[in-house]
Amino acid sequence: MAIIYRVSHIIKERYTDVGVGGSHFSFPVGVAHTYGSMKWEHDTVPKPTESQLITWMNEKNAASAIADVREQRNKKLVESDWSQGGDVPVGIKTTYQTYRQALRDLPSDSSKWTMDDNGIVSINWPTSPS
Repeated sequence: MAIIYRVSHIIKERYTDVGVGGSHFSFPVGVAHTYGSMKWEHDTVPKPTESQLITWMNEKNAASAIADVREQRNKKLVESDWSQGGDVPVGIKTTYQTYRQALRDLPSDSSKWTMDDNGIVSINWPTSPS
């Protein structure tokens, strides 16, 4: 399952090396961690806008989803490695070459996979030859 990055993850990642020690933000206890509830705690480090945080979260979540797709794709490639051996008949080898190329193309083709708000990645996998 892909990692879902939230507001606190993004801020920690973006602001760990700005040269100011400690935490840059906090959230009241018992309150949802949203941009509106976040208390910014540094005057010297500007608070990011909500739009910036959303952009950063979307970028990070998409990268996480792509990494998840690649991991699953790599397993499928390994499972079909046998099909490219020298003793495999040409017809089988060619069919699997097409399948394996479709697997390699998958991560960059976002029409073949989606990620919901809970980090569940749904993938329209190429059909493995039988």
